[in-house]
Amino acid sequence: MEQVTFSNLIIEHCKKHLNIEEDFKEDDSLINLCLYSAKDYVKTYTSLSEEKLDKIPSINIAVLLLVTDMYSKRSATEQVSNKVNFVLKSILDMNRVWL
Repeated sequence: MEQVTFSNLIIEHCKKHLNIEEDFKEDDSLINLCLYSAKDYVKTYTSLSEEKLDKIPSINIAVLLLVTDMYSKRSATEQVSNKVNFVLKSILDMNRVWL
């Protein structure tokens, strides 16, 4: 089995994480948009290249958590919450290039 890395994380991985059947295609474009947005967020937040992110297995969890959040919260408005996902923040902060 091929190891999942940041650069080869694809919609099928997201659908598995979201508990969506692989043959359900109706939301594929939305899930893909969430995936690309999550990857862009991680790259920007950490200031790391894809090559460096590929060497950090836990970064995939951060991407999947972001995809889940983006996919499940489809509204521009939301109740304000001060709760930050501890796992997401920890993974990203551990791998961030602090300037």
